Amino acid sequence: MACLQFCASFIILLSTIPAISPSSVNVSENDIEDLCKNTIDAQFCVKVLKSDPRTPKADFEGLTQISIDLSRSFVLETSAMLASLAKNDTQSALMKSRYSACLMQYGRSFNDMEYANECLKSKYLRGIYMAILSSKVAAGACTREFETPPADKSGLIERNRKLRIYGQIIVLASVLMPS
Repeated sequence: MACLQFCASFIILLSTIPAISPSSVNVSENDIEDLCKNTIDAQFCVKVLKSDPRTPKADFEGLTQISIDLSRSFVLETSAMLASLAKNDTQSALMKSRYSACLMQYGRSFNDMEYANECLKSKYLRGIYMAILSSKVAAGACTREFETPPADKSGLIERNRKLRIYGQIIVLASVLMPS
């Protein structure tokens, strides 16, 4: 079911990408803004991409690499937060269990980003898409851990949303790589 939803949204996403010409030329600010308009949070996307000092000299392949690197860092930061929350003595057993389950999902997500990185090196785009799909499923599984009370107060649900945005950025940038 998650795969069907992802594939359908991916096809819709691709059909809405403006006519950016894939090339090995450095991406422009307009290219970044056009790419980011096709994510669920364009402002966050632009901010994240512009935060990396490599972006001004990157082509779309470089932008894909930057996006994977940023995503891996984000996953590691979130994993550290989850490990701390899972060990916190003031958390209930239920919350510790939920945070531990999410930590496991973020471990999967990190492996997915590693795989996406390997796929980028070999220009295996289908592998990148599958890795991002798996990462999106992991973020969704973590979010579902908190569908019933008590609610998460750590900001984790927002971090799951941002992980999905990172995935969108990776897929969009990789689609625009020259073949």
